[in-house]
Amino acid sequence: MFTDTFGLLYFLNNLILMGEILKKKFKKAISPIIATLLLVSISIAGVLIVYRFMSTVMTSSSNIVGLQVIDKQLKVFSDGSAAFYISAKNIGSTELTIKEITVGSYTEQLASPVKVRPGDTFTYNTLIITVSFNVGEEYPVIIKADLPDGSEKVFQEIVRGE
Repeated sequence: MFTDTFGLLYFLNNLILMGEILKKKFKKAISPIIATLLLVSISIAGVLIVYRFMSTVMTSSSNIVGLQVIDKQLKVFSDGSAAFYISAKNIGSTELTIKEITVGSYTEQLASPVKVRPGDTFTYNTLIITVSFNVGEEYPVIIKADLPDGSEKVFQEIVRGE
């Protein structure tokens, strides 16, 4: 950039002169009190933002939803009908209200939804004669449950016809 010492000195001299011109042009500065208040308000705003973020993260992670299938069976009869049994435990920290169970293409809306508290086990069995099942075939089991906040959670499992 600079081929000789004179060019470098000329450049540095111009920078120094430019700095002096700018200092004279912008003589006024904010007072120390206003600067302190500004820094304190920025710090408080930062703390509030971090607090809000952390409280949201902690709230969402405290409501754990989980349903663990303990046992399941689909006993297929010679006419294609089946006896279905499932037992599941609420392993979350939120109460679930089981409202619908689907096995393959068979869906049953529970007449009276079942509330399953955390740690409790839910058992369901039924005889399915409206849909045909085959031995050895796998069928999806879908359990729909409502959460206390009104949202819906879907749990899925696979059962094989025996």
